[in-house]
Amino acid sequence: MTKINLLYDISVLGAAAVDNRSRTGVYAVIKNLVNGLADNPEIDLTLTSEPELMKFSLSCYKNSSFRNAGFKAHQDILCNYDSQDECGTTRKNLNYLRRFLLRASNICNHKKINVDIFHSTFFKIPDFIQNIPDIKKVITIYDLIPILHPEYFTESRPEFFKTIIKSIKSENYVISISQSTRNDLCNYLPSVSPDNVKVIYPAASSLFHKVNDQVRINFVKNKYKIPNEPYILSLCTLEPRKNIALLIRAFRSLIETEKIPLNLVLVGGKGWKYDSIFAEISKNKSKNRIFLTGYALDGDLASIYSGAMMFVYPSIFEGFGLPPLEAMQCEIPVITSNASSLPEVVGDAGIMVDPHDQDGLAQSILNLFKDSNLRATLSQRSKKQAAKFNWKNNIDETVDFYKEILRPKQQSCLEGIEALNDR
Repeated sequence: MTKINLLYDISVLGAAAVDNRSRTGVYAVIKNLVNGLADNPEIDLTLTSEPELMKFSLSCYKNSSFRNAGFKAHQDILCNYDSQDECGTTRKNLNYLRRFLLRASNICNHKKINVDIFHSTFFKIPDFIQNIPDIKKVITIYDLIPILHPEYFTESRPEFFKTIIKSIKSENYVISISQSTRNDLCNYLPSVSPDNVKVIYPAASSLFHKVNDQVRINFVKNKYKIPNEPYILSLCTLEPRKNIALLIRAFRSLIETEKIPLNLVLVGGKGWKYDSIFAEISKNKSKNRIFLTGYALDGDLASIYSGAMMFVYPSIFEGFGLPPLEAMQCEIPVITSNASSLPEVVGDAGIMVDPHDQDGLAQSILNLFKDSNLRATLSQRSKKQAAKFNWKNNIDETVDFYKEILRPKQQSCLEGIEALNDR
């Protein structure tokens, strides 16, 4: 069996080792996929990282026993020079990068590393890689939110994403994590053929499961100062797009009108433009029933999910939406937005609301609070819906896509004709 020689970028893992704020859904996708690819017998995996993140990226796997050549020599790891330049690297570092760039180019050109496919998991594909015709290029696109909704981001973010998206060439291949993101990409960048864009859904980690051990749940709740009372859970980076301010207002109106014994627990670190969220909390008469845990350890999240009465995620726009999937995998009833990719993730297993409808959100929370039968029904549906997303499927589909890319076009056409004749 001929293996696929894959050069795979793990720069995001290095960034997450430096700053917990980078432990987002993108981080989860890359980490789970690289682990699966490393164990796949059809893949000969070599890992790459941006130079300033290299030692942090490698540290993520220093205790791992990879079969491949990815860790045999730090010096042979390819660097993504272009994105470093755009991020404002110092002149001294640029001189180093130029030297490293030449060495990396020589490695590829002289086959010191045999590369069939270069897979960029976040940053733009380097220009010198684009210029090597024998290497197929793949980039994963998670969303176009900074471009489509720049109002939710700092000024530099939309421009950075535009650079990534506009660098995609017509001969490149794209993995999209949802049909919604695929549609957005093809509409924004007509030069990319829809035939070259493959939807491959990510999955939640196996860490997320229903925790039945009440002692464990209480221990974790106590660790994060979550009272032993019924609570709504929302988990996300605190930033405008996640629509937490609207959730807080809906919660306030519900508590003031219905007087129900319910708390709101917000898990996640500060992102950007979060002042409005804290302003909403400070003027809330029920602020003593709102609890912010900050960043929570991955190993504690299943217990936090499992201890909740419901999970509410009123995000305005998503590329996929891992937190609702994690909640469903923990068999928790979900209320989420009917926007962007979230209907693809939740299906009929949750309650959908307009992300701008505060009253509708409050009513959905109240209905779920009052109706134990509805909670039980949604819990069962959540488990079934979550089972549709798993990392085995993701990895198998990714490897199949690599094979499709490498397969000669003539062979693909002949197989299509044969399949048609068999019908």
